[in-house]
Parts: sequence; C-alpha cells; structure tokens
Amino acid sequence: MTERVLITGGAGFIGSHLADELLEAGYEVRVLDNLSPQVYGDTKQPPGRPFNIGGGSENAVSLLEVVNDLSQLSRVEPQVRYGPARKGDQPYYVSDTRRFMEATGWMPQIPVEQGILQLHNWISENAHLGMGVLQPRE
Repeated sequence: MTERVLITGGAGFIGSHLADELLEAGYEVRVLDNLSPQVYGDTKQPPGRPFNIGGGSENAVSLLEVVNDLSQLSRVEPQVRYGPARKGDQPYYVSDTRRFMEATGWMPQIPVEQGILQLHNWISENAHLGMGVLQPRE
C-alpha cells in the first residue's frame, strides 16, 4: 500500500517543493492550505467574491474535537502528529459568514453534530476515491 502524506501549508514554497519530492518518491500526497491574505500577504483577490462558510462563533469546534468525533463514528483511531507552530498558523479560526448571509439571505441550519455525521457518511461513501481517511491502517 502506498503511504499517504498530508502536507499542511502545501501551497507555499517549501510545501509545494516537498509535495513534488514526495510524489516523485512514490508517496500519495494531499495538500491543505489557507490562501487568505493573512497567510500569503495582500495578493490580488481571485475573480468573483470569495465567501467564508461556517456556523459562526456559536458553533465553533476545535479540529481535535472533529477528529475525535470522526474517530468514534468510524471506530478508527487517528494518527495525530504535532509539530512546532509556523508563521501564519491560526491558533483559533471561526468563519465570519455575515457577508455571505447579507448577499444571499442564507443562515446556518445544520447543527455541528449533524454536520460531522454527514461528513463521516460522505467520507465513508466515497472511500473508493482513495482519500485514505477513516480507514484502518495496515
């Protein structure tokens, strides 16, 4: 089985070069990054109007809480690794959805627990895509 690697910050100079090297070495690579100006400087905005979508501060959960909930639903123990904080890491983040709500009239309607269950179900139903999450390690 090919070893899977997740690179956080993979869109930056170091992360993108690391991804290239790992792919060349035969690893399966996934990249997660935050392309906001806070992280990558005040670059030109993409076309259109980007919106943050989430439940706002009243529905905030930590990443570790979500990982724990998904672990309990799937009965798969996650492998969590920690590293030193990096410049640009956000110790706390909550989507401010007001701009999207004002533009569309949308309001969050799915409670956190239901959203996590839906995420678990989607991941389980799409395991054939080879994402390698919520699957026991060999």
